[in-house]
Amino acid sequence: RDNDLFVHDIDKGLETALTDDGSDTILNGTLSWVYWEEIFDRQDIGYWWSDDAKSIAYFQTDESPVPIAHFVDFKPAVPNVITQRYPKAGMANPVVRLGIIDVTSRRTTWADLGEFEYLVRVNWLPTSDRVSVQTLNRPQDELDLFYVDRETGESTFVLKETDAGWVNVHDDLTFLDDGAHFIWQSERDNYAHLYKYTLDGALVNQITAGEWSVRSAGGNPRKTIAAIDSKKDWIYFSALEKSSVERHLYRIHSDGSGMQRLTNGDGAYSVHFSPNGKYFTAQFSNIGTPPGLSLYKNDGTKIKDISRPNIELAQEMDFHSPELFEIPTRDGFLMPAEILKPKDFDPSKKYPVIMNIYGGPSAPTVTNVWSRAHYFDQILSDRGYLVVR
Repeated sequence: RDNDLFVHDIDKGLETALTDDGSDTILNGTLSWVYWEEIFDRQDIGYWWSDDAKSIAYFQTDESPVPIAHFVDFKPAVPNVITQRYPKAGMANPVVRLGIIDVTSRRTTWADLGEFEYLVRVNWLPTSDRVSVQTLNRPQDELDLFYVDRETGESTFVLKETDAGWVNVHDDLTFLDDGAHFIWQSERDNYAHLYKYTLDGALVNQITAGEWSVRSAGGNPRKTIAAIDSKKDWIYFSALEKSSVERHLYRIHSDGSGMQRLTNGDGAYSVHFSPNGKYFTAQFSNIGTPPGLSLYKNDGTKIKDISRPNIELAQEMDFHSPELFEIPTRDGFLMPAEILKPKDFDPSKKYPVIMNIYGGPSAPTVTNVWSRAHYFDQILSDRGYLVVR
């Protein structure tokens, strides 16, 4: 509240302020616009409780170097003017540092991380004595992973990721139950894959491999690990192994052996596991089939259908689906694409074309899935347009 952090004791009904220097430009535990939009996927994630509930790691942001921009809010009948700290290309970013506050004493220890431009991820180690922190440089081609001691703020370097283009931030850092290893995602071989490390940052082995990438299939768009069964050494993850326009669930042992695909059919799955990892729900659809939801055992055995695809409604709406195809690029890459044609399409006629392109990195718009974007495309198609993505 008011850019400060508070704790509320539910049993005692007592509220305590942990910070008291929040202002228009000093933000404690809440994000600036650029962090909210570009780093944390439009979620206000600015503080993290330790597992023992004794400490909170939090961002303190100084927005004073960031220029103020003005926008007209056109939604009201009488437009408003919105002011916002907005760093344009090449201008100053907000200055962010990581504090670790003891909930009882209200004492903050500041993390010593050296020079960096962005703080991009924070994860407590299960022992709660250290917190992992990921930093990026401004060109976003070097990412460093550190452990920070919660008592002293001293940092220990763990590993570095580099890329000639940019390093994609992920949420696959997972500390294993043995207390000696973690799982990490990297694109060092030009494909996003999972790797096993010792806790101090020594590579043990590559877990997934091949000319395909792991890819989120539900929930967090930057997290591909869906669950881990430590007792049986299974890592459950989603990937593009079958097709770059499909999303499927797989499992594999941490040494890279025994990989199995657990979902079937041509299309895309959105998967969520039960807390104990024994079951998962999977929403399945493809470009011509509306979504259906089913319950499975963690070995891929279907238990029951929870909700079947509403094909009748799609037929009642006279919904027609796009066609998937590929466009060869100059370097030989077959770029996935789709085209929606009018119902009465005549190949001998010329039609106006609307080409819908999103140029952002790691953000494909063509997937073999029943997409809400296709509803508006129906309106365009019914008015005689070809719609291409």
